[in-house]
Amino acid sequence: MRRLLAIVVVIAIFSSSAVFAMPNDYIAAWDFESETGGKITDLSGNGYHGVIRTTSTMFRNLGVGFAESYGLEIPKDTALNNTQMNAAGLGAVIRTKNAISISGWFKRNTANSNERYLFNMPNDQGFVGLAGSILADGKIKLQVRKLPSGLSSITTTDSPSTVGQWYHYTFMVKLPSESTGTATLAIYVNGEEAIKNTSIDVGGMTTFSTINWVTTSDDFRLGGHGTGVFNGVLDDVKVYDRVLADNEIELLARPGIPTELGTFKIGGYDVLSLPNLEVSNINEEGAQLYPAAFPLTGVQIGLSSGSIPRISAISLNGVNISNYETLEMRNGDVITYALQGAQWEGDAIRYFKVTLKSEGIVFSDVGFYEGQTKISSVKPGIFTAKTVVSSSYEQADDIIMIVILRDTQTGLLKNVKTTTGTVSRTLGAITLQNGITVDDDGRTYALELYLADKSFKAFTEAVLVQGE
Repeated sequence: MRRLLAIVVVIAIFSSSAVFAMPNDYIAAWDFESETGGKITDLSGNGYHGVIRTTSTMFRNLGVGFAESYGLEIPKDTALNNTQMNAAGLGAVIRTKNAISISGWFKRNTANSNERYLFNMPNDQGFVGLAGSILADGKIKLQVRKLPSGLSSITTTDSPSTVGQWYHYTFMVKLPSESTGTATLAIYVNGEEAIKNTSIDVGGMTTFSTINWVTTSDDFRLGGHGTGVFNGVLDDVKVYDRVLADNEIELLARPGIPTELGTFKIGGYDVLSLPNLEVSNINEEGAQLYPAAFPLTGVQIGLSSGSIPRISAISLNGVNISNYETLEMRNGDVITYALQGAQWEGDAIRYFKVTLKSEGIVFSDVGFYEGQTKISSVKPGIFTAKTVVSSSYEQADDIIMIVILRDTQTGLLKNVKTTTGTVSRTLGAITLQNGITVDDDGRTYALELYLADKSFKAFTEAVLVQGE
């Protein structure tokens, strides 16, 4: 795989904001990430696993232009009169098709003295049937055998295969739908069209059926044919049973850059260095941000340049936000960013979660409640004086709640209740509450509520609810 290393909220399912779509409808693909028992897994799930010759090796080392690279390395001057990897049965499937595209990364280690084959699907006589190769002068060639004999081919005008340098090649063949028609052959180098010919004579062939290797265990070869064994490295080879679009080829030719979060700012505050920012699931607490004032405006996200995420989405209090550059956020808001990298990076979704907190002790949702409903006037019944308290202090601090029931006609106190509690940054938020009974005795009452910390650095104005 080509790489450059460069408080109770439920989050909704995120939708992808990525505009790129890597073609993944291949009929066979090998990324050479691992090798087991001489076999390379076919990523398509179709079972065309690559079988490696014993003189070829999996490798992992530094490559030119890439910080880390994996691939199948084929040794110099091998005497094998055959391929370096075959995919049993793949050729039999290709024979039924009308179009084929083969893409991959290639790097040759030495100059060629003769034609060296990147891939080949031999015909029933063992000759080249469908193949991509590098000529001795470094030019790239695509060829297909036409009926009854001979080859039709195209070759690049320049030599895009410098020794020691990685290239991405895409080879495409589109056969005519009628036997009287002509085929289209094309070669793309590093995502750009190098040569295309739409008038190739293929002798009436409308499918690849005449490229018929009698031994299906060796009907698709990668890395060589006959004495033309490719000396170099192959990586991320994919086979499609259709013609790829130009933008798809461009995506395939882009190096696989890991999707990393490089910028994350909330209201201008850089939150990347906050502890506990990345959480394994959205139910974890995440990071805490204590800005100087509210509201905060705007969220900024920056990803590694050239990466292609499948999911890149912001939510505020569990609701997806599309226009988050101008988003206004207030105390207690929870911002969650979800990120899922390109397909080769796996299916894990990473979450970055921040809860906004005011500095010091903060009282919110202060008032009297009947059940879950906040009351606006007093009538007989049982009520709850309630608030949510949060703190940014490292050390625990005590808070005091005072509730007064007063006769509005006489001004006398009917009842006074106090509640104390402890809140700290590590505890997050707690709820203080106390039941208040208002009698049905024909009098009119008022409820008063005061909140303060023990040093009276933080306190609320009196909350007053009059009787009906």
